[in-house]
Amino acid sequence: MEAERGDDPGPGALRVGMTELQIDRVLDADFASVPGAAGMNNHMGSRATADPALMEAALGYLKRTGRFFVDSRTTSDTVAPGIAEKLGVPFLQRNFFVDDERSEKAIANAFQAGVQEARARGAAVVIGHVQNKGVLDILRAGQRELADNGVRLAWLSEMLSDTRTGERIY
Repeated sequence: MEAERGDDPGPGALRVGMTELQIDRVLDADFASVPGAAGMNNHMGSRATADPALMEAALGYLKRTGRFFVDSRTTSDTVAPGIAEKLGVPFLQRNFFVDDERSEKAIANAFQAGVQEARARGAAVVIGHVQNKGVLDILRAGQRELADNGVRLAWLSEMLSDTRTGERIY
């Protein structure tokens, strides 16, 4: 999704000013390129998630296709939570970025904060960049610690509702 600073989000991005039809076509192609994708999130996206018209169209698409949205909260000006609630779109938002700072110590500290949040609240959305080897190293090293703390990695769709009861758990 389009960023505020003008960084290029690459092909298949949603941009402010697109029509609803353009957004639908882009999302059709995007989801077709990732078979089985159950939802989407905004990588970058601070300009897009602050734009009511774009978010209304994008979240409307997700509602019609039975998918969810995860807001990376790249801006405090996001309108995604309110529009998702209004449209009834399953929605999550990140609690922590693990690699906002790239040092190993900062990643480990952010990961720890995510673990503590999950223990305290029952769940936490922690986002990192898969191309960042430091994130992968911390996840690998932290697997045992997660289990020792009663925390497990989960699919985002699991966090949206308890599959046994259908109740929202986050």
